[in-house]
Amino acid sequence: MKNSVEEPDNVQGEFEKALRRLSEKLDHFHCPICHAEDGITFIDDPFFVMHYDWDKTQEPWPLSQEGYGKSCVMGICNNCGYTMMFNVGVVCPPYKRLVVHRTREIIASITEETIAKKKKKSK
Repeated sequence: MKNSVEEPDNVQGEFEKALRRLSEKLDHFHCPICHAEDGITFIDDPFFVMHYDWDKTQEPWPLSQEGYGKSCVMGICNNCGYTMMFNVGVVCPPYKRLVVHRTREIIASITEETIAKKKKKSK
């Protein structure tokens, strides 16, 4: 049966496509830690994993003020709780193109959408 869900044509829609594709790909998930086949639960809020280089021009090395990051989907094993991060750009290539060209706008957009979503949930 074909999925009839239509994701919105925006950053949130691309993230939702990544969630759906991961769910489909990991239908028969085996946890790499506990080897259970109890499935995986995806968190439907985006995570942004940052990387910062060391500033090697000073002693001791502080973290550089500049970094880069990747948008990720978090998955949790339903048996042992092992937590996995999946790169959204790999799972949903159109999202990767957006990230490469408009990282700051996407981060701001995701932040606004997440805040609005949490406000709706708290009401």
